[in-house]
Amino acid sequence: MKKYLLTLGATALTVTGFAQGAFSGKNLGGNGVFGEDGVTALSKTTGKVELLDGTTVLATGSLVKDGFFALGTITDSVATSGSATITVHVWDSSVGATFAAASAAKHGYLSVDVKGVTLATGTTPPISLVDAGFAGGALVKGAVVVTPEPSTYALAALGLGGLLFISRRK
Repeated sequence: MKKYLLTLGATALTVTGFAQGAFSGKNLGGNGVFGEDGVTALSKTTGKVELLDGTTVLATGSLVKDGFFALGTITDSVATSGSATITVHVWDSSVGATFAAASAAKHGYLSVDVKGVTLATGTTPPISLVDAGFAGGALVKGAVVVTPEPSTYALAALGLGGLLFISRRK
């Protein structure tokens, strides 16, 4: 009898060690993701999203409506009742097919860490990214290169010409 109880106890301990937590991977009802202008919600036709725990990709998908995603219940390797830091990557697929491509292009992407996501068992996690404080945000805007208009060069040349004219008169 003791042998069976010991085996049962060891099995339960092993299964508990491999227990996985879950959370709701959505931002519906919370803060949205905006395009590079910071005002217009990122279009669901081009918006892509992935959720990671460290470097492990937990889920990927598209936006379900402009600025919002709902990836369902996500299972994480962090033990049940633990907490995790989930990284949310959102990008505009017209800039790059992957998050890496969009970040390499230096615009059209957003990366946010959501810390303290409480995990649970079952199919009804008690917390979503919204509850954990996902603040949304705007995609990174590309560097703006200032190019002077031709009239600026014309005014500069006129000013230099005037200075030369005055200096030659003296």
